[in-house]
Amino acid sequence: MKTKSEGPALEFNPPAVILVRLVFLLMVLILLAAGALLVAGGITHETWRIILGAAVAVFAGGIYGWLRRRGRLADVFSSSDIFEGPDRPEEDFARLVHAWEDLRVKRGTAEFDAWEWLRLRREIEARAKDDPRLTDYWRDHQA
Repeated sequence: MKTKSEGPALEFNPPAVILVRLVFLLMVLILLAAGALLVAGGITHETWRIILGAAVAVFAGGIYGWLRRRGRLADVFSSSDIFEGPDRPEEDFARLVHAWEDLRVKRGTAEFDAWEWLRLRREIEARAKDDPRLTDYWRDHQA
């Protein structure tokens, strides 16, 4: 881990995001097993394997639907934000501030993720300390 003099600390994944990624990975593995059962049933002409494969595929679809209804699918692929970002740093900073505000509004509800809120705050403060324009923008939104 980096010290303060070396720059901002390494980012970490909040426990909620790790859980969502594990559930998604489980869903993919279940879907692969369903495909294997369907192929094996088709090759051997065994109806029970085809039915079991279809049932397992429906179960994997249920997991996907559950993640989608809760709006957690974006968490699965959120690491791609590290590589692709807006062209202008101000747009990226504004996106971070708005995400922080959205979480602040959810404070006290079950949807509030304290780890994500703290991560966003640390990242915003690290970026704002070097640029006076960003510092003013951040102060305006904190009030």
